[in-house]
Amino acid sequence: MKKFLAMTLAAVLVLGSAAVVTSAPVMADDDEVYTLTFSAHDPETSGIMKATQAYFDKIAEVTDGHVVVEPYYSAVLAGVKDVGDMVTSGGVDMGWIYTSYYPTMFTLSDVITLPLMGMTEIIPNTNLLWDLYETVPEMAAQWDDEYQLLLLYANPPMILETREEIRTVDQIKGKNIRVPAGAITDILAAWGAAGVTMGPPDIYEAMEKGNVDGYIFEEAGSNTFSLFEVTEYCLNMPLFGGAFGVAVNKDSWDAIPAEYQEAILAISGREGSLACAQAFQDSRDAGIESAKEDGVIFVDPTEEEMAGWKEACEAYAETWAENITSSTGIDGAEYLKNAQEIYAKYLEEQEKAE
Repeated sequence: MKKFLAMTLAAVLVLGSAAVVTSAPVMADDDEVYTLTFSAHDPETSGIMKATQAYFDKIAEVTDGHVVVEPYYSAVLAGVKDVGDMVTSGGVDMGWIYTSYYPTMFTLSDVITLPLMGMTEIIPNTNLLWDLYETVPEMAAQWDDEYQLLLLYANPPMILETREEIRTVDQIKGKNIRVPAGAITDILAAWGAAGVTMGPPDIYEAMEKGNVDGYIFEEAGSNTFSLFEVTEYCLNMPLFGGAFGVAVNKDSWDAIPAEYQEAILAISGREGSLACAQAFQDSRDAGIESAKEDGVIFVDPTEEEMAGWKEACEAYAETWAENITSSTGIDGAEYLKNAQEIYAKYLEEQEKAE
């Protein structure tokens, strides 16, 4: 495993590809510093990466400077589709993993990515993910078998953003639409459009050159990557949420002394995830204002128009549930229903608090 964990006395020693495996927890040494490299595809200026850096600063604080995260932004270490595998192999110590790019790996987290199944808001979805992680062993295992999971939170709801106005399902037929992978790719095909999978950094050029007619993204990300400069319309129809995990290579994690692990875990989990989710919400709000300032028109579909979009989504959700049953052994339809009920509970709590 290529490793970037550094132990410093007077000089910095970067560990090589072999990890020391021990049966007992690593004991702390007051002179040692453990440096974890972190890879993300967002630039460091994005709102969510600023919140992530605040989390990393907190890690350094609670470990008295003995654990330091060294971030690399804008996919300089690993692309958005590669970071999960890079963390597993040890090419990087930590990564910002978007589950939709790994369609067979995080199937139970991806319940919130089912289009038009009602799970779109950031804070309720983040609480939902943690409820599922804490109560469904199969869902937790999809993370824990590969990584040490620190944070798990939802991104803002995805919407359709285009050059030409699209408000009905018939109008999207024949269009090339950028997608972040996942369920929406199949849904677009059912709608008669072609899904083009690409990472956020590539969307601007694709729109500018006319290689795609629009894209599925969220307003915070669109603002981060200046996409409103090449966008005329946003269909104000939240499609689905998405899950981001901040995860650590297992060997890298095991090399950290137990007392520092405990300190990090104490600021992680649901609490740390909700702080990042709120940062995403704030960034989304800012993104919507930026879009309006740039003259982007938000189109509100009618109930009749919404019904046209939903038909294919409901059929897809049934197939998804069947696949969950066959691949995991749990009742997929019941799992989806339970997720929707948990989400509705947290959404109601949020609405009462506003």
